[in-house]
Amino acid sequence: ICLTDPVQLLAFGDGLNFSWTPAASLNDAKLRNPISTHGGNTIYTVVSSIGKCSKTASLSVNTVPYPISNAGADVIICFEDSTRLQGSITGSGFQWSPSNTLTNPASLDPIAFPLQTTDYILTVTDNRGCPKPVFDTISVIVQPPIKAFAGNDTAIVIGQPLQLRATGGEFFLWEPSTGLSFNNISNPVALLSQNQTYSVRVSTLGDCFAYDTINVTVFKTSPDIFVPNAFT
Repeated sequence: ICLTDPVQLLAFGDGLNFSWTPAASLNDAKLRNPISTHGGNTIYTVVSSIGKCSKTASLSVNTVPYPISNAGADVIICFEDSTRLQGSITGSGFQWSPSNTLTNPASLDPIAFPLQTTDYILTVTDNRGCPKPVFDTISVIVQPPIKAFAGNDTAIVIGQPLQLRATGGEFFLWEPSTGLSFNNISNPVALLSQNQTYSVRVSTLGDCFAYDTINVTVFKTSPDIFVPNAFT
């Protein structure tokens, strides 16, 4: 039997009373057919009797270990990112499922590239005597995509402060830092003397990030009212 599985012992004959030993691993040692829950190889002896007449017999319960499956620890990845699974087994065969987002499902260490959180199941089988498969699961948790936004392109007059406002994450890094009051906050103030393009890196606690840019046009004339000839 498979190790740790229960098994029913079967005594045959015309005896009326039965006594099994060892009794500690049996649900009832006085039954004709008790259930054994012993976790290892065991020799059981049964005494069957009618009045003062008795007969003794014995049998062996031999156990074979279950196969072992270890799919690895759960992991968190960024949207459209990938991760390598690290499975390990004790057995003669294995299978990953689902396999449609794995680069090589016939390998114990395939690369997973799910677009949404997915549970991958590693099923292990063996041919040493225990025919029952064993399963283990790893969750690949996919962070939602970051929608970085640096703001719409704009125009200012030279010497006019520009309030920038980026959104989409928890941490921000503006590049270059030219003319900025701070380059590591979402809303720095820019003071420019020439046209400038800023790129902002927006990230989260899980180190997922995305980029966006904003183009700033600087008019080098005195303050006035500018009427654009096109709108967007």
